[in-house]
Amino acid sequence: MIEATRLVVADRGGVPFVALHGEHDVHDAPRLRQLLFEDLAASPRLVLDVSKTAFVDSTVVAVILSAHRRRRSAGGGIAVVLGDGVLRRMFEIMRLDQVFETHATTTAALAALRGGAPAPA
Repeated sequence: MIEATRLVVADRGGVPFVALHGEHDVHDAPRLRQLLFEDLAASPRLVLDVSKTAFVDSTVVAVILSAHRRRRSAGGGIAVVLGDGVLRRMFEIMRLDQVFETHATTTAALAALRGGAPAPA
């Protein structure tokens, strides 16, 4: 059973944390865009957890990629938690694992951001 579509936003010790649960498509993209481009615009680095995400369409991927590029130009980026979820393979096929700093767990992503580990180019 797929968990209902949900967007979770939290502060984890000064690091913005966004988790996508369920399925996300073109209908969810405007809310995600507002969150990443406006609500969290002042945060140069953040963690995006998609480990419990069953599906994202190309519109959602484009929003995440655009937000990451904007942050990269300011010296930051988005660290993505892939876990062993469905999206891990999608990220590998699309070579997004070469664009984003990816982690298996939220703990690893938060530790990397707090430790100042650089995001990949």
